[in-house]
Amino acid sequence: SLGKLIINIPFPVSEPPTFIKELSPADIVKGSSALFECEIAGTSPFDVTWHKDGKEIKPSAKHGFSLLNGNVALEVHKCDTSDVGEYQCTAANEVGSCTCKTTLTLKGWFLLHLLVSTKPPSFTKTIENSVICKVVGTPPLKMTWFKHDNKITDGGNYTTSFTDSVAVLQLHSTSSDDDGVYTCEAQNDAGSVSCSTTLSVKGQLLTDFLKTL
Repeated sequence: SLGKLIINIPFPVSEPPTFIKELSPADIVKGSSALFECEIAGTSPFDVTWHKDGKEIKPSAKHGFSLLNGNVALEVHKCDTSDVGEYQCTAANEVGSCTCKTTLTLKGWFLLHLLVSTKPPSFTKTIENSVICKVVGTPPLKMTWFKHDNKITDGGNYTTSFTDSVAVLQLHSTSSDDDGVYTCEAQNDAGSVSCSTTLSVKGQLLTDFLKTL
């Protein structure tokens, strides 16, 4: 009688993506470009998406994308304060996904904290010779600055502005008279939020700012 011949044919098993090289923080000079790079292992093809502060980034003259053999890159051109924040890369295939995150800061500026929400407003702050609050919240938003609980108005050593969700308090010159506690308050119809920082001026350097919201 004839016997049975059984042949086991292995089928390829798809593997979910994993990061074998994760993103590194970028601390760059204002006006230059930032390059974020990572490396993905797993079964291709990969669907790669990028987000900044929770909002998806699309290819543009500002943002350049590349993906080659698992090597992924995002280049952010001519960085300014609006580019400061948290960046996230997500890679997906038919069996899974993975995510890694990092931050972009400008030299001389410190990214302290980021809260993404719709209401009430919340913000991130950074500092150079200015105090910067990046606000996330439902408009319209009202921004108010205080020093030692006294409201700051434009004029003299201070200029305030609020454009594209970024509130700026600029100190035109720095001396020991500028030492103190500065508070930024954001308000909308849903509520308000504020944070404070202590500035200690040494020459032209503003210090003692690393305080979590």
